[in-house]
Amino acid sequence: MREDVKNLIYLSACAIQGITPDTNRVLNINHGALWALASSHNMTSVVASALASSAPFKEKTVSEAVIQKWSRSYYMALTNELKFDAERKVILDFMEENGIWYAPLKGIIIKTLYPKRGMREMSDNDILFDDNYADMMREFMENRGYETETFNLYHHDAYLKEPIYNFELHRTLFAEKDEPLWFEYYKNLKSKLIKDDNNKFGYHFSYEDLYIHTIAHAKRHYTEGGTGFKTFMDNYVFLETKGDTLDKDYINRELIKLDIADYEKKLADMSYRLFANPERIFEDEFNPEDEHWLYDTEISGTYGSIKTSAFRKMNEISENQEGMSQSTKRKYIMGRLFPKPEHIRKSYPLSDKVPILIPYFYIHRIVRNVVLRKNAIDAEIASANQILEHDKQKSKKAR
Repeated sequence: MREDVKNLIYLSACAIQGITPDTNRVLNINHGALWALASSHNMTSVVASALASSAPFKEKTVSEAVIQKWSRSYYMALTNELKFDAERKVILDFMEENGIWYAPLKGIIIKTLYPKRGMREMSDNDILFDDNYADMMREFMENRGYETETFNLYHHDAYLKEPIYNFELHRTLFAEKDEPLWFEYYKNLKSKLIKDDNNKFGYHFSYEDLYIHTIAHAKRHYTEGGTGFKTFMDNYVFLETKGDTLDKDYINRELIKLDIADYEKKLADMSYRLFANPERIFEDEFNPEDEHWLYDTEISGTYGSIKTSAFRKMNEISENQEGMSQSTKRKYIMGRLFPKPEHIRKSYPLSDKVPILIPYFYIHRIVRNVVLRKNAIDAEIASANQILEHDKQKSKKAR
């Protein structure tokens, strides 16, 4: 595990636990590498919280530029949170005035469980709502200056407004075509919601159902392209603050129904391993399976990455070989250029209705990627090279 990854986890754990970071560790930080990693995982503010309490930052034995950079990141996250809260209130007030039921989701609730405001960065706000009023909400959002990114295409409508605002208004929690089991589970969604006491049309999940949905959402991100260290941090904070009050039998039953019980256990175990005790995180070696998962997490960033997908596919290819090699990379690249027909049918729905067109769509895909997505192709090849180098270094250590 790289030193900047260790620093990210250690400092985040210190912030959550309210522990002052070790002076020597802080003095030896490569702040450029740590900043880049923390930014990719939306965790600069939690790292900044820990660094601000350290002796080197208080006594200014590190450069003023470094102190200011981290300090600004925390106050920017705090300011953005306050702005999101104010803007969300305007949106929810409109729903109240127009009789539209709603329920804030995920990070909107989880951020309140952290030790202080601004510690958990927010890139968007998710709100479940009565989609009978989707057209009305679109008109309202656009009148407030939002750009409609997607509407009636997925299980949520997405609205963006500079400089920071990103709201996803959820018609349901999962799309039927992507997650049929989960879609069916949440079909009678409103029956799982509890009416708020202090308004007319607001609802919320119980903490048990909030946790179940959070795990399902995390699993979807993990499966599609990976998920970052903030997922572990959220999981730890949730369980540590609410665990003793939860109906765990109910949670386990529902997780089994959704086929995510094993994932939840693994996620919870790793979350406590990483964030429960900063001084003991790295005392014991991680086993190979956990090392693999942590590297997958490291390269995923907050929402997954090309590199994560490449890492997983190349591992799958290399299972039939003695480790990774240039042959692994070639097979991966060829697989990306010429995917299985099922992938073509999913990407080009017309080919599913007219199979004779599949060869045409293969050619179209290659031409489109070479002309329009050359940078993305270069990034995939670079990712494949980095993964080969990582595997090579890992093999050397194993010897």
